[in-house]
Amino acid sequence: MSISRHRPRRTTPREFAISRDNSAPAPGRDDALGADGWKPGLGGSWTATVAIYLPSVVVYGAARLWGPLARLGLASAVERGLRRLPPA
Repeated sequence: MSISRHRPRRTTPREFAISRDNSAPAPGRDDALGADGWKPGLGGSWTATVAIYLPSVVVYGAARLWGPLARLGLASAVERGLRRLPPA
């Protein structure tokens, strides 16, 4: 099964049901399937998965580092540095 260069092939109802059945035993969010309606390929699946989970990982990592930074007195330096960034 390959993707056409000009027009992506839609997932058939049967393929959609099979993909959902295969993901049902897996714990956690169903978001890891990426774009269910299209055949994104491996690259598209990885891109969708990273786009969904990376922000959570970054925020978790920052929250975990904030306590040690505060104890070392570096949290105020990070806050001063972040104040110089333009608002989003």
